[in-house]
Amino acid sequence: MPIPNEWNLSGKSIILTTGDRGWGPIIATGLASAGANLVILGSRQKILDESEKSASLYKNKVLTINTDLTNPEETNEAIEKSVSFLGTLDILVNDAQAEFSKPFLEITPQEYDLIMNRNMKSVFLCCQSVLPHMVINNKGKIVNFASVLAERGVAHETAYSSSMAAIEQFTRSLGIELARTGVTVNGIGTGWYTTENISLEQQREDPLVRYLPSRRLGNPKEIIPLLILLCSDMSSYMNGQTIFVDGGAMTHA
Repeated sequence: MPIPNEWNLSGKSIILTTGDRGWGPIIATGLASAGANLVILGSRQKILDESEKSASLYKNKVLTINTDLTNPEETNEAIEKSVSFLGTLDILVNDAQAEFSKPFLEITPQEYDLIMNRNMKSVFLCCQSVLPHMVINNKGKIVNFASVLAERGVAHETAYSSSMAAIEQFTRSLGIELARTGVTVNGIGTGWYTTENISLEQQREDPLVRYLPSRRLGNPKEIIPLLILLCSDMSSYMNGQTIFVDGGAMTHA
């Protein structure tokens, strides 16, 4: 994909966190294609390996670190290793999500803690670890992935949607707090996506897809142009916003 000059990330240093849903290779490839150097963090080695392989095709600096992003000591150590490898730090992209669906009365306290820790606490810890490296230079970008379920209610999604709402509010509040530091904080809210090659006819057999104004599922690749914009200098006046890329789901009555 050709990158407009204003969106070029050449020379930018990015830490990308990854989760369970397998989007890491797609996001890493998109950022690398725009010229960024990357350190990719997460606890799923297969996703880390696939992300490194995809991003390395662009001949940029790429490193992966297997770490528990819910553990403060491990997270801080991984961030310090990342900055040492990159030489500097310009951008943090948080996508360490774990998806979860279960009837409310069946959710255990342990499952609730797991989802909140993986989805929200990891964002909190990573932001705390990277900000000293950004604020000292009076510049930086943080992009947090969330979901339409930050604002829309869906049955069996109480724990997951609560974690997404927390990320959206965290993004808004941290953006305000850092507004005079040169660091901006924004978010991308995703809808219903698939990485599989499913025909439109097959997709539209699903009642959920028939509900969506787009009448189709999204592909994570469709997030990349917005992500590059939010990581680039062109978004310097955007702050505290979560932008939804959802096929119109948020506009649906």
